[in-house]
Amino acid sequence: MYSAPFTQSFGGFSAEKLSNFFPAGDQVNSLAHHAMETSTNSAQATFKGAQEASQLVIGHMNKQMGLCTETMQKLSSVRSLDDAISLQTQYVSSALDHALNNFSALSELYTDTLREAFAPVSRQARKAARQARTA
Repeated sequence: MYSAPFTQSFGGFSAEKLSNFFPAGDQVNSLAHHAMETSTNSAQATFKGAQEASQLVIGHMNKQMGLCTETMQKLSSVRSLDDAISLQTQYVSSALDHALNNFSALSELYTDTLREAFAPVSRQARKAARQARTA
């Protein structure tokens, strides 16, 4: 069958025996290459999605802060309690609408990011399954 690449504990080294010891070296190398490529593509998609999510959250926070500042300025010039309550109601309504819209956009972004991150892994798994069936 296969003999060890070393003839004895401190004996000579045989390159031929080493290459015969690992008969599927090309397959192992190909598998490792594809695994690394798949992992890299998956990580790139994940990082891209995280960057887009952070930009979306920053934009949401900026808009919320602007809305809050605008409401406070308007609230400081209100003359009656009814106007103040009406202004606060409008603020809560618009802040909630904006938060829900942002949540929807963020959930779509996360869904797309997960799909893109797992696509390379899925392709590699399908390829491995096809190869296993034909082997």
